[in-house]
Amino acid sequence: MTIDFFHIDYSFSFDEDLNMMGGYAKITAFIDDDLDEEIEIGHLSFNFYNTYAMDDDQELLFSADEISGDEEYMISAFIESDFIGGKVITLDQITIFEQYDQAGLEEQILEKFIDFCNYMNFDYILVIAANPRKDEDNEVIEFPLLKQYQELGFTKLGGFENRAPVMIKVLDEDEMFY
Repeated sequence: MTIDFFHIDYSFSFDEDLNMMGGYAKITAFIDDDLDEEIEIGHLSFNFYNTYAMDDDQELLFSADEISGDEEYMISAFIESDFIGGKVITLDQITIFEQYDQAGLEEQILEKFIDFCNYMNFDYILVIAANPRKDEDNEVIEFPLLKQYQELGFTKLGGFENRAPVMIKVLDEDEMFY
């Protein structure tokens, strides 16, 4: 089964206490030839921070820390960088259900997500280049997703040798694909 066309349906929820929005997207596709039934083939989750609406970096860091350690890790790398505030999206995960996974599908989903972020006029996308490959001593030897993100215009923002690198994509109007 080949998935040639898929749709991403985005939704947001505002957390007033944390002054940020959580996002979720359902990925659907038509699998059969007669296009009768659209089924869910995966999903992605992300978070949105409008740093212009926050008092300072500590409020941003507090909000991220309340979400997860990985979220705090990404935002901390962003705060420690030379980038100034703006509208920041952190991509938590892209999940493709095993029976629908095929070569190149995750990259296509990521490209559509980048288009969406451009359309929404976000400033930055942050992601952790996860899924490390380890040697027999359980030492990290590479992060295979690093190359995929670099090919899509992400650059390394921070991270540690034994923890996945934080990647950033700076968005602007020149990169819109729609």
